[in-house]
This record gives sequence, structure tokens and C-alpha cells, in this order.
Amino acid sequence: MDKALRSVIYTTVVRCRELLEKDLALQLEGTYGVHANGTVEPLASLAHLDAVGRADRQAIEAALHHEETTGAGGPQEAVERYLR
Repeated sequence: MDKALRSVIYTTVVRCRELLEKDLALQLEGTYGVHANGTVEPLASLAHLDAVGRADRQAIEAALHHEETTGAGGPQEAVERYLR
């Protein structure tokens, strides 16, 4: 594989990752009430979530808590690491 093709593949993969991270961030905020600044809305205020959505939200909260306890500097960094 020549250098030009490797460069195109690399650029494409990086762009796809950026798009996926942006989409996940929008879903976290819009659906699950988890904001990029680390603010987490109370689960009770998310009446639109069904049982599966509530379970997903609890799993997200657990993952964020894990990120914070294993090295993230605070809530905002935990969300950034989760998105990554």
C-alpha cells in the first residue's frame, strides 16, 4: 500500500471517528441528559425514556463514575473519555 492511499485511509478513519463522537455526544445530551460539561440531569426529569432507555442511562452513569474513579479529572473529562 503506498503512502497516498494510507493517508486517505487515515484521514477517512479520523473523520468517521469525529462524526461518531459528535453523534454520540448529541445522543447523550438530547436523549440521556448527559451534557459535555459533565452535568447530568436527574433521571426523573427524563420522562421520555422507557425501561430500556432508563437502563441505558444507568449504564452510562456507571461508566462515567468508573471513568471518574479511574483517572478522569472530573465530570467533564469523564464525559470526554466516555465519548472517546
